[in-house]
Order: sequence, then C-alpha cells, then structure tokens
Amino acid sequence: MTLPFRVLLSALMIALAWPAHGFDQSDLDRLRDTGECRGCDLRKIDMRGAGMRYADLIGANLRGANLYGAYLADADLSGANLSFTDLRNSDLSGSVLIGASLQHANLTGADLSFSLMRDAALCNTIMPDGRIEFRDCDHGAF
Repeated sequence: MTLPFRVLLSALMIALAWPAHGFDQSDLDRLRDTGECRGCDLRKIDMRGAGMRYADLIGANLRGANLYGAYLADADLSGANLSFTDLRNSDLSGSVLIGASLQHANLTGADLSFSLMRDAALCNTIMPDGRIEFRDCDHGAF
C-alpha cells in the first residue's frame, strides 16, 4: 500500500468516525423520555415525521434541524432557534413560537393555524404558502 493511499484511507476512517450531528444525545434522550427539553442542543437533528405534540422546547437550539412532516401541534417553541430548519409539511397548529428565530427556515405546507408567532424573527423565511418573508432581516442575528 503506497503512502498517499494510506494517508487517504486514514483520513477517510477519521472522517467516518467523526460525529456528523451537532446535537447532544443526552438532550435527545431527555426529549424522547419526558417531552421536555428546555434550552436543549438539538442542532442539525433529523427528526422527520417525529411526533412531538405538547413538547416543551422553550429556548431549544434546533438550528439546521430536519423536522419535515413533524407533528409539533401545541408545542412550546418560545425563544427557540429554528434558523435554517426544514419544517415543510409539519403540523405546528396551536404551537407557541413567541420570540422564536425562524430565519432561513422552510415552512412550505406547514400548518400554523392557531399558532402564536409574536416577535418571531422571519428573514428569508419560506412561509406555508411559498412566499418568502423578509420582515426581520435588519436584525442581522442569524
């Protein structure tokens, strides 16, 4: 085996062993066990289609998460970071998104009926109807 091939093989093995996720496994376990995860680190988590009705995710960091088709009805996401999150076709009906960051989030087809979104940051956010909202782009916090 030549030296460059061994170096490449070693680098590949390290890359494959390196955790690709950004979330904290203990936070995910807590959410699954209790339905509560205030201030949790769930960045880049893949929870497509997950059932999280009534979840308490106040202040959670879900930046870059894949929540496509997730059931988040009546969940409390106040102050949560949902920037760059895929929320397409998710059910957020009755959820609380007060002060949440939804910059660059994709909400195409999401159900936001009866949701509270006061003070939610929307910049380059794709809304359920497909239009892009730019109302909070001057904040620069994304």
